[in-house]
Amino acid sequence: MGLFFAIASAAVPGARRALPSGVAVSIRCATQLVPTRDSGPSSRSKSGEKRPGCGGEGNLRGYNQQLGTQYAHSETGTNYLFDISDYRNTGPDGPGYYKMLGNSLTKLEPGRSDDGC
Repeated sequence: MGLFFAIASAAVPGARRALPSGVAVSIRCATQLVPTRDSGPSSRSKSGEKRPGCGGEGNLRGYNQQLGTQYAHSETGTNYLFDISDYRNTGPDGPGYYKMLGNSLTKLEPGRSDDGC
């Protein structure tokens, strides 16, 4: 039996304040971490190919399956964390994540701008 805590800031909108407690009550310790050998981080191979996980995933780039969240970034490199419910199937520039930047609704690129890709 385990003990889990869930904490959310009062500044977070009401609908998102329930996310930490939802994660805490859904934890089922059914798997065990098995470490693997890793040669360490690398951003690009010698041939110039991107490392695995850098692009090619389309809308799932930066998606966290356990939390149902995904990062997206603006052209200026600002990263935003979204809940899967924030995804818009219809938007001014097609499906994706949008953010009000200034006075306009801007479509963001999937993934973090600083993920090394």
